[in-house]
Amino acid sequence: MVLLVIEKLSKFKRLKRNPPLVGAFILTFALQMATIYVLFLNPIFKTEPLTLSELAITLALSTVVFFAVEAEKIWERKKWKG
Repeated sequence: MVLLVIEKLSKFKRLKRNPPLVGAFILTFALQMATIYVLFLNPIFKTEPLTLSELAITLALSTVVFFAVEAEKIWERKKWKG
């Protein structure tokens, strides 16, 4: 588990080398939040604002999936190394 966290931190340091990727991530997140929370966009995209608890659950579940995929990548790398 500690190895997973250490490797994870090293990957976040690499993001500094790719500002366009960070910008694309932030822009995508902002646009997704806008489609949910900007009231005049709700009828266009047929969305309803999430409550704070619903948003927290959604972000928590997506984080679990993110870490599961990263753990799988680490496992696959170790498996190929022997």
